[in-house]
This record gives sequence, C-alpha cells and structure tokens, in this order.
Amino acid sequence: MSDYVTLANNLKNELKLEKEPVAVKIFEKEEDASAILPKFDSKARHCGMVYEAQNGKSFYSTIDEHTCLKGAKILGLAENDNDPIVPFLEKESEAIAYAPLEKANFKPDSVLIYVTPIQAKDLAKMYRVKVGKRFRGDFYAAFSLCSDATIIPMKTNEPNLTLGCGGSRKDGHIEDYEEVIGLTIDNLESLFN
Repeated sequence: MSDYVTLANNLKNELKLEKEPVAVKIFEKEEDASAILPKFDSKARHCGMVYEAQNGKSFYSTIDEHTCLKGAKILGLAENDNDPIVPFLEKESEAIAYAPLEKANFKPDSVLIYVTPIQAKDLAKMYRVKVGKRFRGDFYAAFSLCSDATIIPMKTNEPNLTLGCGGSRKDGHIEDYEEVIGLTIDNLESLFN
C-alpha cells in the first residue's frame, strides 16, 4: 500500500490545495467496508459524502444512505439505466468508502481534488512532464463527482477534470472558482514517486 500521507502532502504542497484530497473506494461486499470503517450516520448524495470526507470524516455508505438514485446507479449501488452518455460502473457494489486521502485505510479507486483553474493547469503540466501524456477533461456537466471524477478515472486509469454540476456544486460545496479532478493512486504515484 502506498504512503497516502506522503502522497496527500505532496499533492497539497505542490498544488497549494486549500481542501483535502478525498479517497473513494467502491466495495463489492458491504462486510469488507464495515470491517474497516464506520457506516455513514446520515443521508446524502455522493457529492455530499465527498464533502464530509474532505472535512475529516472517514466512513462507508450503502444504497440506503444515498439520496441521489442516479448517482447510486452510476456507482454500482443499484441497477443502472445503461445511459450511453454517462459512464457508470458495470459491476454491482454494496458499499462505498470515503476518507481524507491522508487517513485512508484502504486503496482508493479514485482520489478527488478541488482545484482552481491555475491549479488544474499546474497539474496538467506536471502530468505532461512526468507521465508524458496530455491531460484531458471528459465531462457531461451532470453527474460530475460520481461519473466524471470517480468512475472515469477508475475505468481509464487517467486523471479526469470536471466542471461540476448543479447537484455537486451545491451538495459538494464546490465554489464558483473551483473545478474537480479525479485521479487514481497510480496517477499520483507517477507524479510524486
């Protein structure tokens, strides 16, 4: 397992992030999540849970805690509509873990960071120099934190930028001047190791 404290600190220091990077992991079985984390004690959208983790909480959730059915479907917690425009997880899952990256006691499937356009530019340049690839943004302006920032990096093993959507900007507390980037641990290791 990577040193998530070091990766989180490198990311925060290099980009001068104001908000904590959030680790997200999708579990096929709830018992695997419940063995390492407490269950979320409220109800929220995925984007609201990302916000809770950004503010220091570590927990897992099931379909019962998710208030956005479309987001839950995208994340594999319920049968998906197979919308061809919105990337989704093809396999079923029972739980999703959330934690600040530096406190994660699981290997994240994706890491979400809130950035300004300048920070996004700096990360894109770092990615080009260290990895040798162009940084791309693939977004729909709907289902931004669940599909664009969580599922797309998982499926492509590439970072992805999203502008946020109405729900994620409200429930995820994304400021008007912020964008969100989803990365994998492999991406972070390529940037900082």
